[in-house]
Amino acid sequence: MTTPLRPAIMQGLIPTNVPGAFLSPPPPPGFTPQTASTTSRIAHGFHWRQPGPSDTPALHKVWDAHLGAGWSAGTWLMPQMVATGKVHRPRRRPGSSATANETTNWGGGVLAGTWTTAVGTWTIPTVSKPTEAAGSDGGWDSSTWVGLDGSGSNDVLQAGIEQSVDARGNASYVAWYEWFCAVRKQTLGDTSPTSPSLATLNGRMYIAWIGDGNDQLNVMVSTDAGQTFHGKLVSHETSPKAPVLCVHAGHLVIAWIGNGNAQLNVASVTLDGGGVPTGLTGKVVLGDTSPQGPALASLNGNLYLAWNGRGNEQLNVMVSSDGGRTFGSKLVAGDTSPAAPSLVAHDGKLLIGWTGERNHQINVAQVALRGAVPTGLAAKAVLQDTTPFTPALASSGGKLFLAWRGDGNDQLNVMYSTNDGAAFANKYISPETSTDAPTLVDLGGTLYIGWKGDGNKNLNVAPVGVVGGLVTGFTTPAYLFQVNIPNFKVSPGDSVTCSVQYIGNKTAGQIAFKNVTTGVNFPITLVPPPGAAMSGNSAEWVIEVPTINNKFAHLPAFTPVAFTSSIACGLDASGRGLAGNPQNATETKIFDDKNRALTSAKLGDLAVTISYVAPPTG
Repeated sequence: MTTPLRPAIMQGLIPTNVPGAFLSPPPPPGFTPQTASTTSRIAHGFHWRQPGPSDTPALHKVWDAHLGAGWSAGTWLMPQMVATGKVHRPRRRPGSSATANETTNWGGGVLAGTWTTAVGTWTIPTVSKPTEAAGSDGGWDSSTWVGLDGSGSNDVLQAGIEQSVDARGNASYVAWYEWFCAVRKQTLGDTSPTSPSLATLNGRMYIAWIGDGNDQLNVMVSTDAGQTFHGKLVSHETSPKAPVLCVHAGHLVIAWIGNGNAQLNVASVTLDGGGVPTGLTGKVVLGDTSPQGPALASLNGNLYLAWNGRGNEQLNVMVSSDGGRTFGSKLVAGDTSPAAPSLVAHDGKLLIGWTGERNHQINVAQVALRGAVPTGLAAKAVLQDTTPFTPALASSGGKLFLAWRGDGNDQLNVMYSTNDGAAFANKYISPETSTDAPTLVDLGGTLYIGWKGDGNKNLNVAPVGVVGGLVTGFTTPAYLFQVNIPNFKVSPGDSVTCSVQYIGNKTAGQIAFKNVTTGVNFPITLVPPPGAAMSGNSAEWVIEVPTINNKFAHLPAFTPVAFTSSIACGLDASGRGLAGNPQNATETKIFDDKNRALTSAKLGDLAVTISYVAPPTG
């Protein structure tokens, strides 16, 4: 499997058995966080900024408790990690408002703010059978953890200790971490023999493709950033090649080649009030033909159409100034390609991409315009990368992105240009594969990629992670769900310190464990999962019932959990440290299926104490 690229903050770290997770090297003899330089501390996984004279007493107090004179190196552990499939996310209490900071499966304290660090120390509780019936897994399951985000955001970085009880009353304890993100790769049930096309309009994502076995054009919409698609339109129009979508003048436009005649077709996709596609209208059939699907782009109120010629494979570009009703001013370029070209509007320019004739090298050029009329190709860049298919182009976050399928290996590749296509860098080679070209689109500043599966023809859509100037991937990492660390031994009564952080100017995440009782400790640095916002909207110190096989577990009885030396940290606009004290947090409670509270919490100075509340019997 291809290892995700590492942000600069992760250079020199040690790979673990989970791709994307890295261990800091152990500190050398004589190392102490109090006297080590900032560079040395960071190199060994200590990303806490040492408080200065202007910082609050709370920051100094927590620093002294965790990294002060009483700190000892202990035993540095290489964690062995096992994915479980469990997931940790909040569950809304029935009847609570959509904005209420109230869940039914988190019990403890949730502190709103803008945080980059959360830390706490607690004693692992003893768990036992409760009076509540066992959950769907046949037992009772809970976790005590520290986290960032998850309340008012779609992602949460968290780490802690799972405490579970089986049907026989046997208790078990294991450390774990997770970086959950609601927006991730989705594999649709729909299939196609060719690649799909993506476009975005009014905050919605649209996907188009030809049917598998019937060649009919299909269009669907997503209102949740590609996590689900619905409202499928199956048109009577057919094509032997993939269609293309484009947004122009507030309308969704689709183009394709005719089945049997290879003529270029352009039409508008009609949408209902909810953005659901209902049909095709205003179809225009051009006299021009192509052996491949065409490309579309909108720039300065004009709609551009590009294709490779039938019989000569020359690149062609035409323009419509009336919304696609007519096209003219055809440019026939001297460049040729065996595959369809791609078009994109970027930085006020119209760019075209194609694969070279015979050598398959990727080419990117600007379409020179006189007014709106295409007059030639300029500033052509010929890349060393090759593909037998159409390279995809998209503009996102001020960068020009390029994606393609490898030549001979089926792997999908992404890189970008910061100079309008003159040069590309930061190539990411994905373990995801396809038998056709991918497609790219921007939605709300996030880049998304779509492709058809290799061997199954299923359509796929995923956010592309771009962190610290690097494309970090679009494959779902194992730690999107709970990853256990069974060789980090913990027992009830052990004192454990755990911290979670966004580090390197939010280019990576880190979770760190220390069993204070045994001295065993380690920090794990994580490549952010694609789609993670890392907003730091909240910090948490909670006990929770997780989700197992899409069903919430049932809570075991537990002895009180007392978080101490607990704080959330961030920086204000001037760079001064901010301290978030749990005494200012909001209490959350765990409720059973009968809406009865099973926990209570006491919020104090740098402390959260969570107690079990046995429901009444009968």
